[in-house]
Amino acid sequence: IRDRSPSRGLGDVYKRQGPGRVADDGSRIPMELAAGDKVIYSKFAGTEYKDGDDEYLILRESDILAKVS
Repeated sequence: IRDRSPSRGLGDVYKRQGPGRVADDGSRIPMELAAGDKVIYSKFAGTEYKDGDDEYLILRESDILAKVS
């Protein structure tokens, strides 16, 4: 998720993703989102990360409530 608006939970543009999660059988489950997707996420979800002047919110895919167009 890129730089966030002051009101958390309203939504933002999905920026980057990891390789997906690992299932119980060891197989990789790919993410269903792509860079540039607009998403709505839970108000208290994620971990805040700051890199210089840039602020990011790191989320699990399960914390994303909806993908909007």
